[in-house]
Amino acid sequence: MLDAAREGDVKRYLRAYGGQMEAALRRAVSESGEAAFARYLRESNAAIQGVAVLEPELLSAREARVRVEYIYQDRNERQLLYLEQTPGGWKIARVDSSERVKTLVPYGTPVE
Repeated sequence: MLDAAREGDVKRYLRAYGGQMEAALRRAVSESGEAAFARYLRESNAAIQGVAVLEPELLSAREARVRVEYIYQDRNERQLLYLEQTPGGWKIARVDSSERVKTLVPYGTPVE
């Protein structure tokens, strides 16, 4: 999903989602147009310097929760993603709002 977003690959990005989340994203693409949505994906992910993905937590045989931390130059943001097992593999079914994480040392600070 993140690689597809950085590349502006709308079709691959949408394949990472399932259920109502996928339907909502498809509506957004049809309303804005694929080129504009691709630009939005690239721009909204350009500032991300790195990503930390913690080990998924199985909630049931078909559902898992994974904590993702997005690393920016000046901050980190943490978000919970809920995944659902589908015949096509694991898909992002829903996401919680991201929360800002206080960082003690900003990304890219030289080590002395």
